Amino acid sequence: TKGKYWIQNNKFKGVGGKVDWQDRGWSSDSVYANLSTFSIDVKESQFKADSVNFYNKSLFSVPVIGEFSNKAVSGSSAEHYPVFKSYKKDIILNNILPDVDYKGGYTLRGKDFIADGRKDASARIIIKKNGKEILVANSARFSINKNTIFSESAVIKLYFDEDSIYHPSLQFTYNQGERKLELYRDKKGVSGAPIYNSYHQLTIDAELIEWQIDEENILLGSLPSTSVSNVNFESIAFYNDQMYHSLRGIDKVNPLMLVSKFGRSNFSSAEFAHYAGYPLHQIEPYLMNLSNKGFLFYNVATNRATVQEKLYNYINAKLQVGDYDVIRFNSKVTNIPGNNMIVNSRLNLSTKDLNITGVEFVRLSDSQQVYIYPYNGNVKVKKNRNFDFAGRISVGRDRFVLYGQDFNFKYDDFKIDLKQIDSVQLAVPVEPYQFDGYGNKKLVRIQTVIQAVTGDLRIDESTNKSGLRKD
Repeated sequence: TKGKYWIQNNKFKGVGGKVDWQDRGWSSDSVYANLSTFSIDVKESQFKADSVNFYNKSLFSVPVIGEFSNKAVSGSSAEHYPVFKSYKKDIILNNILPDVDYKGGYTLRGKDFIADGRKDASARIIIKKNGKEILVANSARFSINKNTIFSESAVIKLYFDEDSIYHPSLQFTYNQGERKLELYRDKKGVSGAPIYNSYHQLTIDAELIEWQIDEENILLGSLPSTSVSNVNFESIAFYNDQMYHSLRGIDKVNPLMLVSKFGRSNFSSAEFAHYAGYPLHQIEPYLMNLSNKGFLFYNVATNRATVQEKLYNYINAKLQVGDYDVIRFNSKVTNIPGNNMIVNSRLNLSTKDLNITGVEFVRLSDSQQVYIYPYNGNVKVKKNRNFDFAGRISVGRDRFVLYGQDFNFKYDDFKIDLKQIDSVQLAVPVEPYQFDGYGNKKLVRIQTVIQAVTGDLRIDESTNKSGLRKD
């Protein structure tokens, strides 16, 4: 380099020069930067240079323009310098790990490659299988080394054919040596919104998703730190009146109604605060609460909210202008010591079946009092909330009970195909009537068991899953 040193203000103004990362383990002829003009205040411990040409010959065929900085520090902090940060945010790096591509900004911090998406979370990791994209993760930052990729918070879209599993903020860890992907959801944090599954039309509040990407099954469940893993798989058309009223709290207007009246499906917290007349510091936790309950997705990095279908379903159900259902699979699985995770469900990518375990019962209709009790707690969910099971079906407070195998619930038709009925039991009220604590007539089971029966069970009209219409 060459330049001038100004004694009166202790500054050196330089032109040209070369810096490298040899002290961080990189060869000086493969990873380096050529400086243009720069200024150093010799009283300061750091300096920056703009518009440098950066070379990493193992990644780039041409130099990348950006900013260089270095700092005289000691101890562990020295590992984070020197730093190069690209100006461009759309650099493409194919196969940064086998079957993994990257698009975004490039930062070399010490010896570590930082996939830099800046504030708009534009850094993108793409994982492929058999040449086809299977997962796209967007984040403000990924840390990448020779074997792992990590992000504290990433927008996740995991594809299977035309459908996907989506979440706006999961902790992302990919281990190339194990070919294993782990997605962690902090139920109490900013990632508390449930996971959206478009194929099965369910929201899922699993804590952990784990996938050996060369295998067919994606595992959903919890970390082994808990004794029992509870995971809810809830229909996107699910409605609970108690939940609706609990959201209001002391507010004058229910938050769902307020968001709906705002009339926008995507908005910033500042825009909504202005509309609602609340201070911004109150609106952000207000929106995060709705996000954690699945009514919208809230991005804390950009402070923007995206309204979900569940919000409109709840409003329509409350106003009785739209149908809804009460279908939810609550999976409860006890931890077995020594396991790396508690598995509540397995999603098979070949069949697309969502195999849920630990399900005690499923409520299909409150108004018709239709409940199923699957054998061994196993339910196989198929497209759009159709599901297969074997077990017991109870109708009308056990007035009519069926036992059997190979039962198929059809969501759109709102019926159960009864392919293999083992037996049918009936119960009726007997005079003089006796009543339970709820005022219902007590039933007496008929001793005769009916066998060799086939058919289907029509729960209600397909457009009346809520049972609100009594015609």
